Amino acid sequence: MGTLVWPQGDKYKGLFNNGKRHGQGVRTNKDGSMYAGCYEDDQPCGQGKYTWKDGESYEGAWKNGLFHGKGMKKLPDGTVYDGMWDYGLPRGLGICKYPDGS
Repeated sequence: MGTLVWPQGDKYKGLFNNGKRHGQGVRTNKDGSMYAGCYEDDQPCGQGKYTWKDGESYEGAWKNGLFHGKGMKKLPDGTVYDGMWDYGLPRGLGICKYPDGS
């Protein structure tokens, strides 16, 4: 367990392996965005949640720092996509719900 602070003010607190983020950790960025979850070889991998400063969020599976597998993305306007992702893109089965109920 340790803490890494970048010169611009971003901070990571969590597990390391061979000098890289590996295992559970939380990265808080100076701009207010945050990732909490699993890292592998310095990249989000496994299960985790990223929240942007505007309230947008993604929670679910990650691979090589990208949304990959089952996950849910919520937009500030209330739009929600719950489904499958393929290297950062919605692909496969999923449901998108819009603020107007459609």
